[in-house]
Amino acid sequence: MHKDASPYRLLRLVTFVLLALLPFHAETSARNYTEDHPLRYVDSWDLWPFSYLDDNGNPTGFNIDLIKALMKRLDIPYEIQLKHSSNAYEDLQKGESDLIMGMHAPFHDTYGKYGHNVVVLFTHSIVSSKRNPTKISKFSELNSASIMVHENSFSHHMMQDSGIANRVTPYDDMKEAVLMVNSNDTMQVLWNTMSLKWLVNNYKLEDVVITPVAMPHGEYRFMSNDSLLLARLDSAYTEMVINEEIQPLRNKWFYPEYRDTGIPSY
Repeated sequence: MHKDASPYRLLRLVTFVLLALLPFHAETSARNYTEDHPLRYVDSWDLWPFSYLDDNGNPTGFNIDLIKALMKRLDIPYEIQLKHSSNAYEDLQKGESDLIMGMHAPFHDTYGKYGHNVVVLFTHSIVSSKRNPTKISKFSELNSASIMVHENSFSHHMMQDSGIANRVTPYDDMKEAVLMVNSNDTMQVLWNTMSLKWLVNNYKLEDVVITPVAMPHGEYRFMSNDSLLLARLDSAYTEMVINEEIQPLRNKWFYPEYRDTGIPSY
């Protein structure tokens, strides 16, 4: 009797109960996506060329094409909606959406879990007037001039945390900010390189120059509160990379000047 009630038997019993409960919690934490209750993907409406509204008000961009391809591969019914970025994160936190693409950063940790794959690396650049190009080339120099940054963005938070945001002007409409630089010799805008490049090319801004800034990159990942969904997305995305299905999407949205030679990469 004393032997049956030993601490070792009790430990084995507790371990068995915990292991038995783990699959149950894993199953009940995952949502079942159906035609009646599709996966709801919410993204930003002004993060060119990743996600934005086209001239007809339809969601478009690299993120949108990627999500459509992944949902087709995984056979998951879905719907896509674009909002202000802060509202997109809040929807995920409240359970009103199931998936977003988000920056892997401490100030986003409370909104959801991250996938393991880094889908895009966000590098940073400054767009300035050709008549008065920026002299800034590294992060420590950002405090040497007045600069506009995307409010609450990765770069904005980084500058605040480093104590070099004294002369920063947070701005919400980055398209408007970049357009203003084209006609103002003293303005400078810091943002992710691909978005700046897209805006400059799309609006044919001939009086500006884009200068890279050496600063930590941002990691863009899948975000969700459904761990099983994240694991499936990571796996499907890896398959797409191996099968060379991602690069055509990158070329379409990030490198439209690229022309395929028809020669396989190997």
